[in-house]
Amino acid sequence: MFRLRGVGPALRGFFAPEQVRALLDVEDREVRQVADEYLDALRPSNGKRVATGPAFRRLEMRRYLHDQLLRDTDVFSMAHSIEVRVPYLDHVLVGQASSLSRVPANAAGNKPLLTEATADPFVSEAAHRPKRGFAFPFGKWMRVNSGELREMALAGGCLNRRTIGKLWNEFDRGRLHWSRAWMLAVIGAGK
Repeated sequence: MFRLRGVGPALRGFFAPEQVRALLDVEDREVRQVADEYLDALRPSNGKRVATGPAFRRLEMRRYLHDQLLRDTDVFSMAHSIEVRVPYLDHVLVGQASSLSRVPANAAGNKPLLTEATADPFVSEAAHRPKRGFAFPFGKWMRVNSGELREMALAGGCLNRRTIGKLWNEFDRGRLHWSRAWMLAVIGAGK
């Protein structure tokens, strides 16, 4: 079950389906089953593919939110004796948000419904600023520590070691993005 749960997040953007199959040692049909769920949720609606439609939002709640984000929050908070509350997942709020037929997209800045609900001028001002990233130089750090991180990735027992080695060689050659190698190291360190 853990391995199949990993298919959704892995397909979501980290690895190609054949890499997911090799890493998790699962059958093609299992990977296809989850991939088909995503493709079905993105099927054209009125002639265009929609990543904000209700089917896609349900899938994201079930696969990404439930199987990855909430699980990780729970595991990491408990590991450090921290009590975590997720206020935007209150059942009343989720029910209300789910009943919306359409969520406004950037009509009035970022997260328009949340911004309107606060009625705070500082929040409104921040919501109208352009989004900007916040990034550390992970790629550089990882290249410097590649050997140690590779060993961390290989230490975990849930992924195929041979596939990890192949993917890490791709990272060392500059053919695999650091985020994918980082994911392997994090999973390996979690044992």
